[in-house]
Formats: sequence, structure tokens, C-alpha cells
Amino acid sequence: MVMSRILDFKSSSEESQIPVVKMAKLLLLQAINADADFVVFELDLEAHRKIKAEREDMAKINLQNKERFPTAFQITLKSGEKEKKLAPATGYLFEPVTRVFLNAAEIPYWTKGETSAELETCNPSSSWGIESKDLTQRIQLRRIRAT
Repeated sequence: MVMSRILDFKSSSEESQIPVVKMAKLLLLQAINADADFVVFELDLEAHRKIKAEREDMAKINLQNKERFPTAFQITLKSGEKEKKLAPATGYLFEPVTRVFLNAAEIPYWTKGETSAELETCNPSSSWGIESKDLTQRIQLRRIRAT
């Protein structure tokens, strides 16, 4: 595995102010604070495609649906046998959020098939392995603990 650039939670750089970068860092910080062993980011691709098609159809006929669309992006924190699902988000956030981690681990987002790498954080300090069989649907961050 190749080591990468460090995600700094206290950075005030211009890049750190981008909302999706802030969101990705907050999700990882939540995992660190919860002492999670794994963080899983999953996109229900079928549900996302259905929601996208429904929204496009509604836009074509200029209707506003008062019902909330179901969400397709699920984030799960795992610690030992415990599993905590965070509030699901719109599927449109899956790609930009996961790209933050892929960029930090220097994994090209267009990579096909199985992939793995590592990323580090500071303020607080932690190390994570990134694993995925399909970057378009699921990535898993596995905490690397010092031995």
C-alpha cells in the first residue's frame, strides 16, 4: 500500500473550506470520535438511478413533489460487533464525498476493480486503509491501529 497526503482536520486552507470536503472530514472525524474500526460508504445504485429518473421526470413537467425523496447513500460506522448507521443522504453526495478520501489516498476515482491504499489524518492523528471492489458503489475505510 502507498502512503498518501495527510488529511488535517484543523486546516484552514481554501480546499478545506469546500462544503463537500468539510462534510467528508466531519464524517471521518465522527468515526474517529466514535472509535470506529470501519466506516462503510455505500451507494444503492438502483435506488439512486430511480430517484434521478423521477426527479428528471418531475422537472420536465414542472411539478413539485411535497414528499421527501428516499435516499440512496448510506454511511455505516462499525466498532467490534456494534454497527451504527448514520442518517442516509442523497446519492448525489456519494461520489464527491468518497473522492475526498480517494484523493487523499492517491487513488484515481476512475480505477476499476479491486483497489486498496492508506490515508492518514492529523489533529487528531489516525491511519486508515481504503478498500473497494467497485469505487462507484462502495468504499470501506478500515482503521489501522498501532501495535
